[in-house]
Amino acid sequence: MVARSPKEVSRRSSKAWDCSRLPSRGILKKPSFQVSHACCYGKTKIEKECEQSNLSKMMDSLTLVAHSKPVVTEVKKLYQSFEYEETYDESTILTVKFSLTKERLDALKEAKNQLTFSDIFEIPDIIDMVLDKAKDDTFGLYNTFYCDAYWLIKYVDIVVNQVFMKFKINDCDMLTYDPNRNVFDDTTSSRLEQTNIIKDHISYCDWIATTVGPNYRQKNVPAEIKDIFVTMITKLKKLVTDENGCSSWITYACNLF
Repeated sequence: MVARSPKEVSRRSSKAWDCSRLPSRGILKKPSFQVSHACCYGKTKIEKECEQSNLSKMMDSLTLVAHSKPVVTEVKKLYQSFEYEETYDESTILTVKFSLTKERLDALKEAKNQLTFSDIFEIPDIIDMVLDKAKDDTFGLYNTFYCDAYWLIKYVDIVVNQVFMKFKINDCDMLTYDPNRNVFDDTTSSRLEQTNIIKDHISYCDWIATTVGPNYRQKNVPAEIKDIFVTMITKLKKLVTDENGCSSWITYACNLF
């Protein structure tokens, strides 16, 4: 999936949010609980089952972003990110422990602070902490999983961009990569493709996190989205830590800085 700048197209006007593909009553604006009178119970149950079915269909449609063949795109289109979502501007155990703030990420992005070995090496630990939060039994109350996942994604996005800059490729150049490739070597071209695949995946994660944002505090996020989000973050960990044919991408990135 190629991230688009908010200036080019609103995330709310994306084809993925075409009204014809959404449940008639909305999937993210409706509370996860519903109070109804006994006489309306049958109707309410049917409506819930219908919405559940429609939501599942919409979630299935998202698999379209998992390309089945090589992708060709301009650098300037691949290496863009969504703007910060103010909803997630809060302190959690994870954001405090790893100093994940907009100010710090902006500084890293603008090269005010050079990435260090520890900045990159701690990414798997951050991912594990986020996935542990997803297993928390208090998820139905107030859980910071979405907030923590959001800052993880933003942080990894910055790191991936910094690694990409090491390749010194022009913004107008065309990039070709196969999202399904999982074996790499230590050649520059192979590492470049690996970096592009990770960025492509990060763009998808960022889309989910940004879309969920307005509903995060109201706890109106359907369980199906959480399950997909967990799957995507689990895949992210595999993409950066797998050692298929060579050292992991994390090790490679650490050696660059």
